[in-house]
Amino acid sequence: MDPQTPTPDGALYARLLIAHERQMRTLVRSMIPGCRDVDEIIQDASVAMWKKFHEYEPQRPFGPLAVAFARFQSMAYLERRKRMAARLSDESLEKIADCAVSDARMWDGRESDRQVALDECMTKLTPKETRLLGRRYGDGLTVTEIADSGEFRGSREALYKTYARLIQRLLNCVRLKADSIR
Repeated sequence: MDPQTPTPDGALYARLLIAHERQMRTLVRSMIPGCRDVDEIIQDASVAMWKKFHEYEPQRPFGPLAVAFARFQSMAYLERRKRMAARLSDESLEKIADCAVSDARMWDGRESDRQVALDECMTKLTPKETRLLGRRYGDGLTVTEIADSGEFRGSREALYKTYARLIQRLLNCVRLKADSIR
């Protein structure tokens, strides 16, 4: 056999991984907002899954397994980074991960209604609000770092309140839009 020809297990693994990579990415991004190392985390999860793939039973759904490996690698990443100020509590991460695992059971490969709704809701924000969210979740800065930068007016406490209001507005908007999309 040609050494470059994938084995049947390797081909199956590649197909399953490609089919479920978006789910893994979604979980990582939900657990670690603004993470710049998503590809590294997905790669680590993929390698870990490959090492255990000989135990996989093809009649079982692969999505929840892929999400579980992404979850564990995300937790390991957070432990390595030790950025406690910007990190969600373990309890919050567990809830997010549980939701993602639950969603994985119903995944059909299409972009979720909530993501479409969030994209629409984000267009309703002012440029300042978008920049503010971008600094926190896109750049991964803590609220303290943003307050100390002087880029936005207000104390750290005021910024926390602003973020809480923005997130609540987006959450309400997403709920309304997601319900109307269905």
